[in-house]
Amino acid sequence: MSEEFYTPQEVAEKLKVSSQMVLNKIHSGEWECQKISARTYRFSQEQFDLITSNPAIDQRPHRGHFGRRKYDSDLHRALRKISGSSEN
Repeated sequence: MSEEFYTPQEVAEKLKVSSQMVLNKIHSGEWECQKISARTYRFSQEQFDLITSNPAIDQRPHRGHFGRRKYDSDLHRALRKISGSSEN
């Protein structure tokens, strides 16, 4: 029986995150995987299991920049209301 390996794209799809996030985790050393060549990586089943056993994985859908901007604006508005400030 041969061991199954996953590409960064497959890991991203399984975790419902961007492939760029997976690459960032690899490059930062936060996630271990096999480096096959200069730009080719593979995750073993064991490495994938270690990643998914970590509760810090944020698997919420991505909101993109526009969702974040609206959230920041709403938060800023609420904080101004609480503090009684009328400045922008």
